Amino acid sequence: MRKQRYTPYFFDIKYERRTYKHIGKDYGDRRTADRGLIRNFLRWYRKRIYNRKELKYRFCNTYEEWKLYLFERRFCNACDKQNMIKFLNKQKRVYEEVFDSIKTVIIPIYIALYSVGIAAMDKISEEMEAAESEAREAIVFCMIFMTLFIVSISSYWIFQHKSDIHFYEDYIDCLDNE
Repeated sequence: MRKQRYTPYFFDIKYERRTYKHIGKDYGDRRTADRGLIRNFLRWYRKRIYNRKELKYRFCNTYEEWKLYLFERRFCNACDKQNMIKFLNKQKRVYEEVFDSIKTVIIPIYIALYSVGIAAMDKISEEMEAAESEAREAIVFCMIFMTLFIVSISSYWIFQHKSDIHFYEDYIDCLDNE
């Protein structure tokens, strides 16, 4: 069994989030769900080595199994359940605020990056007439690289926080509809 530590309302966020993330990923075996060599190996590794005794997350093959797993949770009374729902709503609001702040910060970075790149290209074109093409290519390459870097990191952050928001929404939905 898992090592118990203090968690609010006996809600281990890491365990529950991993369970939600891995719904359906461990379903089947090599014969019934052939997904290719790499995915079959990863599924075997998760089932047999990484999460053999369900210490990292619970195996749920479908969303219905996940809902039944949530319904197994017993609260002392209705007040505890409502307090848990309020706690989850608070956590969801925190992730929504972080999500909005990430979007708010990323847009000015994009604008600043393009304006700095265009200003640098104008300055180089004025100062250097002979070696203009080499410097312009370097700036264009730097702009493209920085844009791809910022877009990839911001996309990862946005996806991560949006998936956390969806996790809390689904969890709250299941507790409300129980």
